[in-house]
Amino acid sequence: MDLEAICAGWLIKSPSSKYVTLFSRGKISIRVPLKSKWHRRYFVLHKPQGSLPHQYAFDYFKGEMDMSNRRRGSINLEECETILSNLDSSHYNHLFSIKTKARDKFDLTSYIL
Repeated sequence: MDLEAICAGWLIKSPSSKYVTLFSRGKISIRVPLKSKWHRRYFVLHKPQGSLPHQYAFDYFKGEMDMSNRRRGSINLEECETILSNLDSSHYNHLFSIKTKARDKFDLTSYIL
């Protein structure tokens, strides 16, 4: 994967809101949130090959060296509904949130206090 980055750098990404079903029988099920933690990821904002002039991709990787072979995920900016910036947090500086149609939200920050 050869990306021409518009902007790239390290961010810390919130975990997805996944659930695990512990028990299910008929209409009764017990689901609990999957415990995850925030992960440091290398994000790249780029223009995909053959895309329209206003289309961009926001991909993330485990590290800078992973960019050639292993994307960990992406945020589909075409499905972006809202971007909230400058959110107040006692734990994180520069916290912002991206909400898409596919996922409730991605919380991202550049530093941990």
